[in-house]
Amino acid sequence: MLSLLASFAFANEISAGYLFPGAAAADKGSVNAGASGGMIFTGSSPISFVSLDASVAPTDRLGLRASFVTAGDVLPTDGVAGATFGARYLLVNTEKLRVAPFVMAGIGGAPGDVAFGGLAAGVSLEAGGPNVWFDCAVPLVGALIAPDGYAEDSVTAVGFPLTVVGTELGVNGKIGEHHHLRAGLASAVPVVSYRYEASRWYLGVTAGALPIESALAALSIEGGARF
Repeated sequence: MLSLLASFAFANEISAGYLFPGAAAADKGSVNAGASGGMIFTGSSPISFVSLDASVAPTDRLGLRASFVTAGDVLPTDGVAGATFGARYLLVNTEKLRVAPFVMAGIGGAPGDVAFGGLAAGVSLEAGGPNVWFDCAVPLVGALIAPDGYAEDSVTAVGFPLTVVGTELGVNGKIGEHHHLRAGLASAVPVVSYRYEASRWYLGVTAGALPIESALAALSIEGGARF
């Protein structure tokens, strides 16, 4: 369920970058601010979540992002809450191909209880034309940080399992000037997204499901503005 929540909670850009920073092009000085909310459907009762997301591009290559999510209740007085902070740098920035190494840190847990942290580093990519393109974000190394007494080691290195579970990828299509579709995987969860994009704002919907024995599914609505 955690990967499903992560896939939907940090959705500022529709391309890869739900959880990890993506390689989308950005104008120097641009600022994005977004919010999303939705439900995760499990075998028992549905779980609601709300997230806030902001990103800024100090240069046309450097991108910074911060996100906050609470799930289980509208306000973080119950359930779980978390925040992430990420940065990426476009080493390759052409019309047809963009490649960006990224780093990310996160912290989360139940309010009033202990918090757990995480670090990750990897690479994001976008390739294709203006109407159809492929994207991916692949975490390569990471670490889980637990309070004393909750794990054998307070810091645990994570490699291949993080890559398998965390990789995000998809195929994007633009129809006309305003309509944007994406189908792919976000943290091992199959997802389909639609977004209506105007010059300074957007509205979208994302649906996904994790086909396991106790089926998980999620639906979210997101919106935001660009400055």
